Amino acid sequence: MAISATNKIAEKETSTAAHTTASYTRSNNKLYLLSVMSRFAGGPKTPTISAEGGGLTWVEVAHLIQGNYKITVFRGLVSSGAGSGTTTIDFGGQTQAQMMCSVDEFSGIKTTGSNGSGAIVQSATSGGSGATSLSITLAAFADATNNASFGSFVHGTSESTTPEAGYTELSDQNNSSTGAQVEWKLTQDLGVSASWASSSACAGIAAEIASVVIVTVAIGQATETDSALAITHQKGKTIGQATETDSALAMTRNKSKTLSQASETDTAIGLVGLHIHVIAQSFETDSAQAVAHYKTLRLGQATETDTAFGLTGQHNTVIGQAEETDSTFSVTPAQVGVSTLASTADSAATLDSVASTNTTPTETSDTHSTLVLDPILDP
Repeated sequence: MAISATNKIAEKETSTAAHTTASYTRSNNKLYLLSVMSRFAGGPKTPTISAEGGGLTWVEVAHLIQGNYKITVFRGLVSSGAGSGTTTIDFGGQTQAQMMCSVDEFSGIKTTGSNGSGAIVQSATSGGSGATSLSITLAAFADATNNASFGSFVHGTSESTTPEAGYTELSDQNNSSTGAQVEWKLTQDLGVSASWASSSACAGIAAEIASVVIVTVAIGQATETDSALAITHQKGKTIGQATETDSALAMTRNKSKTLSQASETDTAIGLVGLHIHVIAQSFETDSAQAVAHYKTLRLGQATETDTAFGLTGQHNTVIGQAEETDSTFSVTPAQVGVSTLASTADSAATLDSVASTNTTPTETSDTHSTLVLDPILDP
């Protein structure tokens, strides 16, 4: 929700030591800024502010005296119980030659802290003895896009004030020998300014007003952490996700690995799963449960060691395998010499052998084991 602003009170008076505004309506969780500009020979006092009704408490943001002129800004915010009421500005018995005030309401602001303290990020003051404009410098904003710039000015000529380009005037008053104005705009401004026609003494206060911003998280998140509650779901990993941490509670799911995943370690809880190996996976650690399966060795595999669990299987050796170690089961072998094989080492299991020798002169030697397993699994 973007910040918005509206003027609630813009009033002026001459020869007064205290001023009470007309009644106006306040709302919960909105920021109210009260600007008080006055003139008194020798320098005005800082006024005391009181609010009648509506639960509003005024706290000073900043003030500045320039010659006979003084400007002060107060803040207030009600979180609950807001209502209508007046505001009294009391100069403690000091009669001001001229006095002007402006009450402005801001919505969409940060409501943390007390009496609007969370909504005012920073403030600054500036003044001059004879000028037709004034600029107040602010530091870089905490949020240059969503926070708002605020300016309040007084100068010693009874004439209108021109706001800086891009600003909206909230009030613009002149009273006898004094002019006063309040302006604002959404987004950062590091030099809040205003101008007028005649050179005169001037003073101003600027502030950064903090917004409440709703953040939407889009594609490109580096990490996802699932809720630490029992869930049933299916996850599909997509290229570009850096990390995923699944819930550390019992769950049932199906996982599909995609090219370029380095490794997967399944949840260390009892589960039933099906794993499919895809090219480029570095390794897979299966659940430490008893399993029954068969394996088929392909060309280029250097070594295979079968699962150290009870199983029944048949192994076929294919050209290009460097070595194979079969399970140490009892077998009954038959040995047949073949002229094209140099040698094969049989399993170190208990066996009875029958040898048949081929007397062809070109044969070297061959020892071959035929494993008889029941039942035989056909890969």
